[in-house]
Amino acid sequence: TVIMAELIHNAQTFICIRSSHSAPDLPLFESDVNDKAEYYVRQVLSTVNYNGGTDLTDILHVWTNYHIEHHLWARATLLQFQESRQAVKQACAAHNIPYIQQNVFKRYWMMSKIFTNLHRQPVIKAVQDIHPAQTNAAQ
Repeated sequence: TVIMAELIHNAQTFICIRSSHSAPDLPLFESDVNDKAEYYVRQVLSTVNYNGGTDLTDILHVWTNYHIEHHLWARATLLQFQESRQAVKQACAAHNIPYIQQNVFKRYWMMSKIFTNLHRQPVIKAVQDIHPAQTNAAQ
């Protein structure tokens, strides 16, 4: 029973966490971060949130439906992640920074395309290579 529980938990964790960082629409950065603004923009560009909002959904997603907020403020509480989501979305919209929030199964499907070599995850040197104004926008 314990082994089965571990296997289920590991599968759930892999699906929720790995697929929020691995997909053809999420860049991998190969250079160092230059400043705090670039750090925050990178966190949003390379992370996906899942749909959610109810306590049950949050628990089933292991709170990775607030993964972007987690990468912005790693020490915040789970409740603070919930409360800050709307403000983060609005800030991203105001600065033309994509905030991706989709179904976990769609994201898993996108990740599987990388694992099967149907697509590649883009490797980017710096945020400016994606959109030159994004680093300045976050300041």
